[in-house]
Amino acid sequence: MNYSLAFSFVKEEKDWILKLLVSGLISLIPVIGQLYLIGWLFEIARRTASHESMILPDVNFSAFIKSGFKLTVIAFVYMLPCTILSIISSISGNIIAESKSGLVRAFGTAISCSAGLVGAIIGIALSLLLIAAYARFFETNKISDAFNVFAVWNSFRKHAQDYLILWIFDILVSLIALFGFLFCLIGILFTFPYSYAVWGHLFGQMMQKIGIADQSTINP
Repeated sequence: MNYSLAFSFVKEEKDWILKLLVSGLISLIPVIGQLYLIGWLFEIARRTASHESMILPDVNFSAFIKSGFKLTVIAFVYMLPCTILSIISSISGNIIAESKSGLVRAFGTAISCSAGLVGAIIGIALSLLLIAAYARFFETNKISDAFNVFAVWNSFRKHAQDYLILWIFDILVSLIALFGFLFCLIGILFTFPYSYAVWGHLFGQMMQKIGIADQSTINP
């Protein structure tokens, strides 16, 4: 995988500043904007895997929001155990805060800490598996295939190193996106879509590497 290309390809694209700016503005729309940006990322991955000459896509609301919604559903289901553990931790935290009993406080603290630790471990494991689920969806464009646990696990087992690298870069580009907050609105408009574009390019490269790029049936 060409990591440096993922960070530099954007500036080689035609009208790249305008495309990033437009995507950044759209991302400011509550809920819809985030779904759009996720679908936009996925389209970048598709074009990268297919060796298309123009990788940064133009605006396509219906297609990108549709893809973004499907990917969000996949992420929600896979990360549901973490959400449940977070709720348990929150409830135990409230018990600690309201109780005057030392025993209850000790028990609540133990549950809260345990839930937090287990949640962190499970969260890392599921976020890695989630990338493999995205790969399954990329391959068939069927959301049901992303929930084929056996197929997803086999894909992860065969390409664990690639998924781990992509997971690390996911954290890195997330930091780039957060960096935009330091420059308020103007920074967000560029760093958010740029970070999504970088990860989309890396994901597309990985799909190509593990040999499923040509099987993608996702429509632009």
